[in-house]
Amino acid sequence: MRFRWRRLLAKSWLVSRWHYRRHGLVLDGRPSDEVRYFAYGSNMHERKFVKRRDIEPLERRVGRARCWRMS
Repeated sequence: MRFRWRRLLAKSWLVSRWHYRRHGLVLDGRPSDEVRYFAYGSNMHERKFVKRRDIEPLERRVGRARCWRMS
C-alpha cells in the first residue's frame, strides 16, 4: 500500500501539494517549471531515470558538489 501511495504522490501534482500542506510544508513552483536534479550512484542510470520515473531530461551535465560529503 505504501508503495502505491508514493507512486501516486510522485505522479500527481494536486496530491503532492495536498500532502505537503498537510505536513506544514510548502511546495513551490508549478509542474511545468524546470528542476535541476543532481544525481549520484544508481540515480544516474539512464534507464531507471527515464523509463521508470518517466522523466525526460532537457540536458545532461557533469557536475561536482564541492565541500559536500555523504554522512
